[in-house]
Amino acid sequence: MWKEPIFSSEPALCRFHPAGELFIDWLRQSIQQKKTIANEPDGHVYVIAGAVFLKTPSIFHRFMAEQREALRPLKIDNWRDVQRQFEKINLHRRQRGGANVYQCRNRESQKVYHGYLVPAKEIYGAATVPADTPLLEVSSLN
Repeated sequence: MWKEPIFSSEPALCRFHPAGELFIDWLRQSIQQKKTIANEPDGHVYVIAGAVFLKTPSIFHRFMAEQREALRPLKIDNWRDVQRQFEKINLHRRQRGGANVYQCRNRESQKVYHGYLVPAKEIYGAATVPADTPLLEVSSLN
């Protein structure tokens, strides 16, 4: 049974994760500029229970495609490296068993997606957060 996620109030350790920070900045700007729209049927970003679900690996593939030049000085050419640095920032919710990634099921197609749950305020700031998507439901929690 799905329960509303509880997010850690502990900030990330004072380490510098440039690719992860660049990813978060890109995501915020992309949403603000309406280049990324939440809750699109074939999208990468959804709102579920007040959290933003980031579908992986597709959101990182898109970031790599759009930001390859910005990543060049960081010597990052693999989406997994960006994903690891994003995880180290510690904005996302971990499952009780410690897993980083959640599983969601599309109610219409029954497809299963994997992704991160991030508090909506971390992505949207003071902007209005879209309503929860009717398309997805969290299908696994540890």
